[in-house]
Amino acid sequence: MFELSGGDNNKVILKNKEHLLSQRDLAASVAHELRNPLAAIRGFLQLLGERVVDEIDRNYINLVMWELGRLERLVEDFICLGRLSARLESRDLETIVREVVAVGKPIAECRGVNLSFVAEPCPPIMVDRYLIKQVLWNLIKNSVEAMPGGGELILRLALVNEKELELTVRDTGIGIPKDIQFRVFEPYFTTKDTGTGLGLSICYEIIKLHGGSLHLKSEEGQGTTVSIRLPVGPGEDPGKQ
Repeated sequence: MFELSGGDNNKVILKNKEHLLSQRDLAASVAHELRNPLAAIRGFLQLLGERVVDEIDRNYINLVMWELGRLERLVEDFICLGRLSARLESRDLETIVREVVAVGKPIAECRGVNLSFVAEPCPPIMVDRYLIKQVLWNLIKNSVEAMPGGGELILRLALVNEKELELTVRDTGIGIPKDIQFRVFEPYFTTKDTGTGLGLSICYEIIKLHGGSLHLKSEEGQGTTVSIRLPVGPGEDPGKQ
């Protein structure tokens, strides 16, 4: 990591930032245009699947549905990447987490993963409900995929001090090799055969928009813990800075 300074270098930074913003705007615009046709394709495939009785043909449809799911996840990633500001409201984070866990629990159980959530009493905080759900879903999905043989996935919410609360997502998965841990938040970096490599990068950007911090600790064969700290109290809207 390096930092540029000085007048000329500031111009370079501004130019690179403007270029990145234009790329994000383009990606989000294209993604929005793709969302409706993909939804229509999924709907007609589901109807077709209900009429197919041949096992081979049904397998073909399931394969197409799987690939379509990958495209839909790609679209959602780019839509989220293009949204650069948080719409903050006073929310109970425990309620938001429980909503995501309720959806993720049956999916985790199908993979042999026991998903649980433990929460201590915490005051409401200023968050964008949609964006925080996106973070949680990405982290849960990553953890479940890191436990192909099953395991434990535990979410904990606690008040760290009068200014911060902390949400941790801990799994007992395969862990992340030390030599690539510093790269996991880079856009488009991934070790998976599927996915965009945008998930953790988006999580990091979203938490920054909330004025918080995100840290990762992992050991191979032991699992991974992601810790999110968010400020308590209204304060200034960090998404407008």
